[in-house]
Amino acid sequence: MVEGLYSNDIKDKEYELLRYSFDNHPILAENVNERERYLSALTQIIYSYSDDRMRWDFKRSEFAETLEVNIEYSMSSADIIRFSKPVKRKISFWRKEKTLYSYILILESLYFIRLLSAKIPDIHCFKEFKILKIKEKYVRLLCDYFSFVIDNNYESARQIIESVNDKSIRKQFVYFYDIVFWNNCYTELPITNVAVCATMSAGKSTFINAMLGMDCIPARNEACTDKITIIRDNDRLKKIIGSCVKADGTKIYSNRVDRRLLDEWNDNQNVLATRLEADFEEIGCENRITVIADTPGTNNSGNVAHHGKTLGYIEYNKIDVIVLLFNSEYIGTNDSDILLKEVKSIADKNGARVVFGLNKIDCFDDNELLSIDSMIKSLHDEIIAAGYPSPIIIPFSANAARIFKLVLKGKQLTKKEMREFDLLYQFFTDFNSSEHMINFVGKNNSDYYKYSETDRVLNVFGADYSYNSLISALGNTGIFSLEEIIQKQPNG
Repeated sequence: MVEGLYSNDIKDKEYELLRYSFDNHPILAENVNERERYLSALTQIIYSYSDDRMRWDFKRSEFAETLEVNIEYSMSSADIIRFSKPVKRKISFWRKEKTLYSYILILESLYFIRLLSAKIPDIHCFKEFKILKIKEKYVRLLCDYFSFVIDNNYESARQIIESVNDKSIRKQFVYFYDIVFWNNCYTELPITNVAVCATMSAGKSTFINAMLGMDCIPARNEACTDKITIIRDNDRLKKIIGSCVKADGTKIYSNRVDRRLLDEWNDNQNVLATRLEADFEEIGCENRITVIADTPGTNNSGNVAHHGKTLGYIEYNKIDVIVLLFNSEYIGTNDSDILLKEVKSIADKNGARVVFGLNKIDCFDDNELLSIDSMIKSLHDEIIAAGYPSPIIIPFSANAARIFKLVLKGKQLTKKEMREFDLLYQFFTDFNSSEHMINFVGKNNSDYYKYSETDRVLNVFGADYSYNSLISALGNTGIFSLEEIIQKQPNG
């Protein structure tokens, strides 16, 4: 096994680079020509100090998309000189606004050079100060401010921000400070490690997609998770970033991970593990980061190595919570009984909490609702027999939660999802998972999906649905209760 295969890489400079976003960049207030010139100026400065142009070009491509500019823009040295003067923008017929962008250009140039270069230039001798005609007293101010932000000197950085009188320049300082300071704080937060384990086709990957509110992790009605996939929660991200670890120890990074790329990594036998960073919608990371591992099914007859990968991961890594999922259609099998006992032995040794999720609860017809409780009791008895005292059991439907979230976001569904949607909506309008949970009183309301004060209508494939009723149905799937348990502090 590659050393450090599952080690915490949260402080890697590559991830710091991936996290930096232009989503709220001050230059977005300007027209497309000025946005193109800004990205050109930033790129030329970085090129002059860093030989690693490939890494920057990936990031530049992302920024070009955010700024809605042409990545093929023909760069000129005049683009840098241009920002030695304020950009004028017409606010109204009588009024124009001037904004000087040389300060944020200097700060971001220094920041990215620091991340991309092995040798960092002496910032006090940075030649761009002269090119951008920044006065000596402001050179010292920028140098001090940059150092304070990078070193996480909160008070000193705030004092400089408050000393800046120009509102537009202060806004640039705050923008830069907010991104870098957040990254510095984020990387120091304590971590709750969660492993999602199950036999094959219990819906582990679908469950994680439901928590993400998007389809990213490969999920099929067959063994589709071949690697340990670790996802770190980051509330600031609007996309998924990540990396894969190859057999020789090298890493490949991506600033925009999607299902196609994950399928590629998952199918590549030279890739040993993948690590992602994304926003789990209902799980906050203000005080603690939740890291969730999607593990291979333990009973794949086509690949017996899956069993060893999963059990080895939870045994030899610090795991705080193990979410053990069961498929409602296959309760009481020999495979699940074996997994129960194996996880019990590891959890007792390592002190991990174990929570049980009964997935695919929607597989029952309306006239079979009485059998749900008997089935949950049967699972409860099986868990007790394996040696777990007072087990928490959450019946839920990952697929229903996933589809409801896609509809609430206005996302396109597949034909199969279209057929499933109305059936799931009808089921979870009548069925509330929280009424069938064992040893847990969970919430069925969302911190992310809010009820509308004036209920509105969603048209889904020609039929009208109440927005608030769909949020209620989402709550009834049981997904929020599992998420609430997952983000409890390890000793909570």
